[in-house]
Amino acid sequence: MDNDNRPVISVIVPVYNVEKYLGQCIDSILKQSFQNFELLLIDDGSPDESGKICDEYAAKDGRVRVFHKENGGVSSARNVGLDNAAGQWVAFVDSDDYVGEDYLANLLKYASDDTGLVINRFIVFRDSVSGDSSMILPPPSEIRTYASSDYDTMLKEQNLDKNAYSCSKLYRVSSVVEYGIRFLEKFSFCEDWCFAFSYLNATASTVVFAPDADYYYRNREGSLVHSVQAGSFRKAYSRYVKTREIATEFAEKYNCDLKDFDIAMQLHFAIMASRSVSDLKSITPEDWDFFFRYFRVFTKKTKADRYMFARFRQHPSVLLLYIRVCRSFRNTLARLNLWSILDSLKK
Repeated sequence: MDNDNRPVISVIVPVYNVEKYLGQCIDSILKQSFQNFELLLIDDGSPDESGKICDEYAAKDGRVRVFHKENGGVSSARNVGLDNAAGQWVAFVDSDDYVGEDYLANLLKYASDDTGLVINRFIVFRDSVSGDSSMILPPPSEIRTYASSDYDTMLKEQNLDKNAYSCSKLYRVSSVVEYGIRFLEKFSFCEDWCFAFSYLNATASTVVFAPDADYYYRNREGSLVHSVQAGSFRKAYSRYVKTREIATEFAEKYNCDLKDFDIAMQLHFAIMASRSVSDLKSITPEDWDFFFRYFRVFTKKTKADRYMFARFRQHPSVLLLYIRVCRSFRNTLARLNLWSILDSLKK
């Protein structure tokens, strides 16, 4: 594409089975006060009418480009968007969310030549609740700019390690291309976190945290982030290994105190997904030690797990039996919708 006609921002929207919400999402993007952008809709093999809806918008608005592909997951869809992005900057919007009319303008006004990543706030709301009355993440604050030498302060002040979602961020496309930064397609969980910290590991970018909250994140039951994320043991364990690898590089490169609680949780997911004694035996002694170092800060909900893992670590057959019983019990609670009843009894 000719540089004179190059859009400033590429907005990438992975689309899968969201015909109920897709129109609201696309309309909110097309009504932006800042108009020099392209909208890439990646239909990830949707079985509903989502793909058709995408095509209808593309026929009406020249800024919209549609890509249809076989189902491969949200990371695969976003990567197709990155492969085809023509903009100088890239922003991601999930297809069941929507944005305010100044969303792109408020991101772009902080994107100087020295900036590699702009992060705005986002508003979390439930399907039945107006976004106006919901939670803002990260919590509102003044504009803050962090060079790579200030990353440790950034983590403490902004909790980026807890809010590394792809939404409400603006990444520089040239950096993504130069360093080959991609979403990890074998992951369906933590892929946003891995992308964000891989980007910072590669670029040492100046990061701007802005005060605006123009992104509306729909917190709905049945969405990907609400489903059980453990998957198979091998997949969960490889996810833990990769996140710890990225975190270790970040902590060592920037002399940061990157908290390992969430990374230890990835190992917890892997342990609970184990199906055989050989699965448990394949966890290295170093990883077990890492796990117990941080497992003590887990919630009361996991006290029994903490005791059993510590007591029977050297007896994997007993530990596996416990895991199977827990998994069966928790699946039964979920199937009968008893978690909500238990939560209500706590109040």
